[in-house]
Amino acid sequence: MPRGAGVPDISGRATLNAIIVGGGPAGPGVLVAAARSDRLFDLLARGLVVLDRGPVLGSGEIGRYAINSDSFADSFLRGVDGGPLRDMVSLMRHPATQALDAARGQPVPLRLAAAFLAQLANGLRHLAATAGWQPFLDGVDVTSAHAMPDGRWRVHARRLADGHGFGLTTRLLVLATGAAPSIGGLHDQAVAGLPLLPTFRRTLMLASTLLTERGRRRVARRLALVPRPRVAIVGGSHSTLAVAKVLLDLSPSLAWSEQSITILHRRALRITYASPEDALADGVTAFGHDDICPRTGRVFPLAGFRAEARTLLRQIWGLGDGAPERRIRLLPLTAQTQAVAAQTLHASDLVVAATGYRPRALPLFDARGDRIALQSEGTGAPPMVDGDSRVLDRAGRPVPGVLGIGLAAGFPLAGTFGERSFTGQANGLALWHSDIGEAIAATLLRDAPAHAIACAP
Repeated sequence: MPRGAGVPDISGRATLNAIIVGGGPAGPGVLVAAARSDRLFDLLARGLVVLDRGPVLGSGEIGRYAINSDSFADSFLRGVDGGPLRDMVSLMRHPATQALDAARGQPVPLRLAAAFLAQLANGLRHLAATAGWQPFLDGVDVTSAHAMPDGRWRVHARRLADGHGFGLTTRLLVLATGAAPSIGGLHDQAVAGLPLLPTFRRTLMLASTLLTERGRRRVARRLALVPRPRVAIVGGSHSTLAVAKVLLDLSPSLAWSEQSITILHRRALRITYASPEDALADGVTAFGHDDICPRTGRVFPLAGFRAEARTLLRQIWGLGDGAPERRIRLLPLTAQTQAVAAQTLHASDLVVAATGYRPRALPLFDARGDRIALQSEGTGAPPMVDGDSRVLDRAGRPVPGVLGIGLAAGFPLAGTFGERSFTGQANGLALWHSDIGEAIAATLLRDAPAHAIACAP
């Protein structure tokens, strides 16, 4: 197809070089990274489409959360701190961009970050249009992808506006399908010998629900009738302390007393420090060589709490000159604390599950039509991808031609982008827009046909 024609073969007769499924922060992040490294137009010319359900590209679901980010404004601005997007006047002068720029070094409301990411995706759309391409196709529900005998993938989708189904054929597939709270873990993983579901079905709420404006109002109404409310938060992530802060912010309408809120956590809670010297000056000595990032010298850059969560944890620990936060109790989940933990859960008026996220992987089928079981669908929280962003099957083998990126994908950051000791999940938006996104873009360009194949309208 000649460059600039801008007409896709929606019937699938042509073969695209790559399809990115998901238009939230991670999917367009590959294009942002490609723009930063001057490879965007090469990527588009070889045939690329980004498919997404929503009407607004770039922001995903983060705008629904009524809290501040756990990272600073600088992380969101990584995409415009280098490359041609910085030269786009409409993007750089947008109020969201200017507000983020003014807030460097500080956390920002996630709604503001979402507004900026939507404008960033819009900037990509306009940048692509200057070369005659339009890679974004929104309002599309992708239902499955099937491997073909020759190694290509057949992606099945439907337009939400009219239900029209269609297929696209591609050489490579990138899953940027986001993540969802781990509901299954609430049934399967016991806390103090008790599965959260169905044991606490009357008092249980997901952290992802409470952290929305509607969820906050629900909790306020629910606990307002309780003279001395008790809340148990299960988890040790940034969401855990974000929930605790939301609850504290509901006072004085809710009368919190000492140890009203209990955080039940399995892993030790950590704080991020700029250097070992800063940690020691704060009275923190529980770290070793493997807890220090070899690239930056920071202590617990991945496992540690940042921004407002960091401030709250320091108050709970009684660090610094401020008054200690005595309304929150930390309860490590060990064999010795099982009885206390079970009693705490049963006595709570509200139990909040902040137990992490699982990737929403697209259903994949092999050339025989059999479902491909993925490693991320196993018990616990196994990663969806390896260090080359390749999606792994249940046996830990890369699924040919399928890459993954985004929240809960499980890219192995430890030792490369953080401390060697890190395990678990970490939000890497700045890396999606730089190192990880650039590596995926390089993979999509590797061995790709050098001429235009197809593009989206």
